[in-house]
Amino acid sequence: MTKRNKILLVIAILILPPVVSFAINPLHRSSDKIRNRLLKKTEIGLAKDKVKEIGKSRLNLILKVDEYGPPDRDLVKQFREIDHNYLEAELGSHYSHDFLIFRTYVYAYWVFDKNDILLDVLIYKETDAL
Repeated sequence: MTKRNKILLVIAILILPPVVSFAINPLHRSSDKIRNRLLKKTEIGLAKDKVKEIGKSRLNLILKVDEYGPPDRDLVKQFREIDHNYLEAELGSHYSHDFLIFRTYVYAYWVFDKNDILLDVLIYKETDAL
């Protein structure tokens, strides 16, 4: 093996795993795509207990009650004037595509009305900083 081929092999070994990981991780998708994927599993109009059941059994998520809702105020604006409650789950994390040193955490919030009927699913992404 020539020196050039060795260098190319080392570069491929160093670059290929993060590129493949980035490409196959569904959390890299846009918030809308993640939301639509979750809505296929937990359709609007479902009862809160059913969403908990699906989240636990089919999505393998730990759903917890969140009294405050998503931290992003823009996400909450549309639900501010109605009685609502949330279930929150951390969907996972990935390295940011901008800088591979920053980790992005992805959260989902299932929003319910006062009768515990699902109104919407909100996605919130938070990226660490140094």
